[in-house]
Amino acid sequence: MSIMSCKAQIIPIEEHREYKENETEIPDGAYLKDVNDILPKFIGTWVGSYDSKTYEFKMEMLTKSF
Repeated sequence: MSIMSCKAQIIPIEEHREYKENETEIPDGAYLKDVNDILPKFIGTWVGSYDSKTYEFKMEMLTKSF
């Protein structure tokens, strides 16, 4: 019996700028994550599925001055 483990690489979201500036692609299987809680809570894209349907919610923060 063989056991195969696959662990995704987590890249802190603050490193995203370095990838863009260096025109480097994020490695396959890796994803950006707010590991240091620098982004406001709940802001971002939330994806889920229920009853064979996929839902995507995009939460943004807007500021208006009067």
